[in-house]
Amino acid sequence: TEGVATKIAGEVFDLSSLWNGKLTGGSEIPKIDNITIAETYATPPDIALIMGGTNFSFANSASSLTMKIGGGVLENRTAGGTRAENPADASNCQLSTEYDFTSSTGDKYSFVLCGQTGNFVLSSSDNNVVSCVGNSCLTAGSGTATITLTPSSSAIFVYGKSLLDGDAYQQIGTLNIQPDPIAWNMQVYNIPSGSFGADDNIVVSGGETTLRWDIKDANSCAASGDWLGVKSLSGSEATGPILTNKTYKLSCVGLGGTYEKIINVYLAAEQQPPEVIFSANVQQVRSGEQVTLEWTSTDADACVASNGWNGIKLLAGTELTVPIYLRTEFWLTCTGVAGSTTKIVTIDLDNSPPPMPTMTFTAENLKIDSGTKAKLFWTSQNATSCVASQDWNGDKITTGSEEVGPLYYSSNFKLTCSNATGSVEKTISIEVVANDLPTLDFWYEYDGVKNPPSIPYGSNYTLKWTTVNAISCVASGDWLGTLNTSGSIVKYGQIATKTYNLLCSSSDGDAVSGSVTVVVDPRP
Repeated sequence: TEGVATKIAGEVFDLSSLWNGKLTGGSEIPKIDNITIAETYATPPDIALIMGGTNFSFANSASSLTMKIGGGVLENRTAGGTRAENPADASNCQLSTEYDFTSSTGDKYSFVLCGQTGNFVLSSSDNNVVSCVGNSCLTAGSGTATITLTPSSSAIFVYGKSLLDGDAYQQIGTLNIQPDPIAWNMQVYNIPSGSFGADDNIVVSGGETTLRWDIKDANSCAASGDWLGVKSLSGSEATGPILTNKTYKLSCVGLGGTYEKIINVYLAAEQQPPEVIFSANVQQVRSGEQVTLEWTSTDADACVASNGWNGIKLLAGTELTVPIYLRTEFWLTCTGVAGSTTKIVTIDLDNSPPPMPTMTFTAENLKIDSGTKAKLFWTSQNATSCVASQDWNGDKITTGSEEVGPLYYSSNFKLTCSNATGSVEKTISIEVVANDLPTLDFWYEYDGVKNPPSIPYGSNYTLKWTTVNAISCVASGDWLGTLNTSGSIVKYGQIATKTYNLLCSSSDGDAVSGSVTVVVDPRP
């Protein structure tokens, strides 16, 4: 490098003063006209009105370096451009313009200017208003701050070569340019904020409410909608009587923007008499049947029943009526602040003949072991009575279940269910199969009664037992000895309570036991 100089942007100087050497060809480089160096940056307005929390920045691409020679532009070099890393090589000065010159001796020369733009930083005089880091700033709060852009130095690299000899470019000189900082005064304003509301958003017809507001960072407020005029930044105001739904708008303007809010005040719905929904699960019944009444009410304070029923009722509920034997009306009256409402449910009698009864009749198991019990199940529709017969008997409920046995042989169970129109009957056969396990039935009888609670003092009674699959029986307790597998024994003139035990065994060694206690009444 033949020379280095530092210049301020916009200053005019003579480039030829940087060197007086010769290129390889030996000829003196001709004098070059004076050159103007100018570096510019995109700038914001002198005063920026920026709301709190706004981010802004100046990118490197917003700056430019302009080099002029002899009044003509040689290069407009933008940030991020390249320059030769090797001072002897200007081949990558892609944006430069090559200029050729011929000396007085006829030698031809060429030179190229290649520029590099410097970076810059932003700074703030008050970080509470605006804070800056690198090329970016962020508004922090209301107030005034000075933003300063300070550029770093930029460089112009000058290369020359002899066109006649085809020499490579050589670096001839370097210009370092340091522009002055740029500063702006910036005023930051907050966006207006605050509150606006009504004491009551729902009022009765003819009623009124109070509007209240408190706005910050605004200069003026104006009302519109169903109120009008200029308003203070804070205050309250009564609406006056309200006969229709109203809309109130408040708009407040400040240097940082506008605050707007709309509130609505509605009329309360007019009160109506209670609404009552009253129904029955059926509208027609047969004589003696019952119905379920159900009701709900709205805007009621009390409900009272009359006619087919009576008494104070809940505001909503269900109730089963008494049996109905004639056409009946059920009245329900519910009362509220705006009056009362009465609803009526009418239940008619169905005098037509009832349909034929239907029935299902089943057993838990159709095949059981000897000496065990069977369980029967049945349901019927439209039946008023059911009767059992064959291997069971008696009146039965129209839907139910019953355990029968123990059974030692196959049995048939018949059930007949009827109403005024007719009857239906079904029979179930239970098959009893042999059971290898022994079973024992052991009891005593007095005066034809099986296992009475007690007998008179000095009376006679009979012990009885039967077994299945047993080959021997042994007595213990108040009697002793080996007994037949079935039999009976009479005990005479008993005067004390006795307990008789019986153990019977099968050929496989399985055993079954039973016990009978005979309670004798005290001596008269």
